[in-house]
Amino acid sequence: MGIEKPTEIQAKILPHLLEGKDLIGAAKTGSGKTLAFLIPIIENLIRLKLTRSHGVGCIIISPTRELALQTHEVLKKILSMIDLSHMLLVGGEKKCKELKVVTKRCKYHCEHTRPFAGSLTNYKVQFQKS
Repeated sequence: MGIEKPTEIQAKILPHLLEGKDLIGAAKTGSGKTLAFLIPIIENLIRLKLTRSHGVGCIIISPTRELALQTHEVLKKILSMIDLSHMLLVGGEKKCKELKVVTKRCKYHCEHTRPFAGSLTNYKVQFQKS
């Protein structure tokens, strides 16, 4: 990613986040907030020895499509050399396509992961309009 040293916001908040503390940080656009947010998550997943074969290790919920896309782009760059998977789900026009992918992945995960193995295969996922 071409990063040589942390930005100001990263230097200030990463030590606290890596200790597992919650905090709120504010900084201008392009200051590295997204990377600072993702590093402790990835570090914890690696420390727990999770890999893509373990399935979902973290779910990130974003308030906007733009933030979800931005977070996913940064995550793709970070995970290009790490054995963790990622997936972007956003609301909108492609819900049916995404639902098929998610349902397939969830079903596979439930069928092949203890203690779920086979116990959730009869459930159906439904979205309701609000």
